[in-house]
Amino acid sequence: MRIQASDLRPTDLETEPKHGPRAAAAAAAPPGEPAVIVTPELTKASSVRAKSDADTEARIATLKAQIDGGTYKVDLDRLAEKMADEEIARAVKP
Repeated sequence: MRIQASDLRPTDLETEPKHGPRAAAAAAAPPGEPAVIVTPELTKASSVRAKSDADTEARIATLKAQIDGGTYKVDLDRLAEKMADEEIARAVKP
């Protein structure tokens, strides 16, 4: 199936908003500036990601402190399993 230029229509995002949150955002935006709409879902996703990033940073800081302090315990079984998996993966590559 080929798409002809005549088949294309502007999307809702390319047309002027008439009502709803997009219209309100467009009206509040300075002239010549695009309207920015933040939905509750986007706000929630951003906060979840920020919490996840903060948790990851805290975990990394804890691990660095354990390594620097000499208290980090290496799981030798897990390390050996990972090394074996990597060797097997390397061996089966064409």
